[in-house]
Amino acid sequence: MKKTYSIFLFLITFISFSVTADYHHTFEKNTGGWVSYNYWGGKTELSSEAAYGGKKSMKLTATEYRGKIYGLCILPVVDSNLCGKKVSVSFYAKGKGSIKAGILYYTRNSRGGENMIYDYCEPVTLNDQWQKVEFIADFADIAVEKIAPAIRIDGEGYAFIDEAKVVIIKPGNISVAALDKHQIVRSGSALSKLRFRVSTPGADVTFFTFSENRKQQVIKNSASSDGQGQTAYTDQTVLPAGEVSVIAAAGGANSIHYSYVMPETEYDDLDAIAKTISLNKPLHILYIGDSLADRDRGHNFTDKLVWWLNKYNPGKVSLQNLAVSGDFITRVESRMKVRLKQSRESVWKQYVYNDLFNRPYDLIIISLGHNDCASFKKSNYRQPQVSLSAAEAAYKNVIAMLRSKSKAPVILLSPVASNLKVSKEQGALSVRYGGAGAVFGMPEFIVPFNKMLAEVAAGSNCYYVDMYTPTKENAALASWYIRDGVHLTPAGHQMFASLVLKALASENSPLKNK
Repeated sequence: MKKTYSIFLFLITFISFSVTADYHHTFEKNTGGWVSYNYWGGKTELSSEAAYGGKKSMKLTATEYRGKIYGLCILPVVDSNLCGKKVSVSFYAKGKGSIKAGILYYTRNSRGGENMIYDYCEPVTLNDQWQKVEFIADFADIAVEKIAPAIRIDGEGYAFIDEAKVVIIKPGNISVAALDKHQIVRSGSALSKLRFRVSTPGADVTFFTFSENRKQQVIKNSASSDGQGQTAYTDQTVLPAGEVSVIAAAGGANSIHYSYVMPETEYDDLDAIAKTISLNKPLHILYIGDSLADRDRGHNFTDKLVWWLNKYNPGKVSLQNLAVSGDFITRVESRMKVRLKQSRESVWKQYVYNDLFNRPYDLIIISLGHNDCASFKKSNYRQPQVSLSAAEAAYKNVIAMLRSKSKAPVILLSPVASNLKVSKEQGALSVRYGGAGAVFGMPEFIVPFNKMLAEVAAGSNCYYVDMYTPTKENAALASWYIRDGVHLTPAGHQMFASLVLKALASENSPLKNK
């Protein structure tokens, strides 16, 4: 293996390649996300000149860049939970020159910045015969945060590449599970003991810790699981506000625990509100939403909301999160109609609703609008993705379909305010590179949408919660969103959970009768 350490930064686009599932691409229709950027050497293209199995392959050609001739392509960067695991990058190749399979991965340095590290297999000399090229990255003791599978040819040459695979190597007969997956901590306190179960008693465990203040820690072979397979992570360091994640890894398996550390005053205020919610019986919540709840599962605002509700009602509250990234109300309506056998339409991620009506609910929360009100360059930003009339009709139908199966009260949440300035900047950047130029949170669409939503709630005997007004001019708004201005940071998730918790604690809340 050869590692190349880079302290300079590239503008590398994030896409939806998943590190939780295996990747396999045959290059019959496109390059499958592999890309060579114009700020390094190399050119990628779909080619019919050669193919390993089908009719096409991807051709990577070396080009000159800053005095060097080489070709580099990557699957763009994604966040990872690969600490303690092994990842295989493989493909078949033929051509001229030498080629390497590898991975670009990111770690944090002692100053809190990022190190970019390329790690490759030994070079393989290309010829006119197909050869398998493979690299296995071992993150057994590497606190890796992001990865990008990579292919590189050095010197003049080209390669036809086919049957590209990225596989997370499955561990042997061992598994790791966090017994407490999420908690909220008052700033100034230390983390409570975090418990993990390892399926093999006595196995050595490595803990990896990450925090928002850009520090990381790796504790190698820190503990062995006991006779029952349990081990614990303890850190008495007093923590500043922000998110802390702890990954326990053993034998190629891992599990993660998230802690969110809140400023003392905010914690105390919310704690006082949580105390006012007293449940006489279990509460099972159905949550229907978009990417704000589909992303960061295990530590997003739905998880934080459940944590707060359970704090003074131990074990009583559970939540089924059926959020789908990109969803808007008309798509939710279509998916629900298929689930109820009112339609045979093909709907994006229909499987998510397979269990929609398989158990009773005590409360239903619908939180949409961000994608409904999104606007695009093709309309010159003059209309939302979903018209107001279509959204109104769909909401009414969705509520009716839910009530045909459940008597649970329904809460309609308005969208929160986005970071409009950043969203517009991202939209312009998207247009520049040939994208749709989506802009989220435009008041000319959000305000009428929220008015419609309040009217639908009143006319349908639902509860309406205004999430927009308390967020649109809040001084903390910039801290709530990641760099796209739309999706939430850990602080943004806590903000969202806080607003919903306050609504559930109000006098007209449906929980007051629980």
